[in-house]
Amino acid sequence: MRRSTFLSLVGLLGAAVGGPSLLAASAHAAAVPAPGCTTPKPQVTDVAGDANGINGQAIEPSAPDNMPTPVDIAAADILSVRFATTCSVVHVHKRVIKTVTGFTVTLHLSAAPTPGLFYRVVSSSPNCASLWFEYDANLSATTLRCATSVTGNTSYAIPKVTISGSSIVWTVPRAAMGSDLKVGQTLSGLGAQTRGNAVALVAPQWDDAASSTTWTYGS
Repeated sequence: MRRSTFLSLVGLLGAAVGGPSLLAASAHAAAVPAPGCTTPKPQVTDVAGDANGINGQAIEPSAPDNMPTPVDIAAADILSVRFATTCSVVHVHKRVIKTVTGFTVTLHLSAAPTPGLFYRVVSSSPNCASLWFEYDANLSATTLRCATSVTGNTSYAIPKVTISGSSIVWTVPRAAMGSDLKVGQTLSGLGAQTRGNAVALVAPQWDDAASSTTWTYGS
């Protein structure tokens, strides 16, 4: 049998059983979730043991900020905040192609979050001066909002936070904020707060953390 005739028969057999060629299969590998495009260091860090209400909230104007004390609330004690881009990964002919799928925000504490506390990560985007990621441990409620004022704001639908040990993780799908936050835009004014009351915006604030470091979505 001629080689050309043999190859034709192989092609017809593949078509008859509905099987794609090996080449097509390798070029259309399924996307799998990846932990992130990169794994950056936390953009915000804070000293341990200072969740004591002494943090510049105008209650104790003469006291220094970030002052550890023998007694503090471990579940309110902020250690770090990390923003990280998430991606899907496709392997095509030994090449790795990554596509941005969203991002995560991880608030790491000295102890697991507990009812009675309210957690907030703060940031500023090009379209929102106060972009807040919030978790109310009393209600197990997750919020992502542009806080234009105390009573007026724009909220975005995102999945419920996940609790991993002593960390709270917000997951923001790429479509959640639409054009309000685009890949390539930078968040600044990064920080975090832990409070005893979601309604009391000034006090009691048990701990806070801030950083001049920025994060670019997609990095």
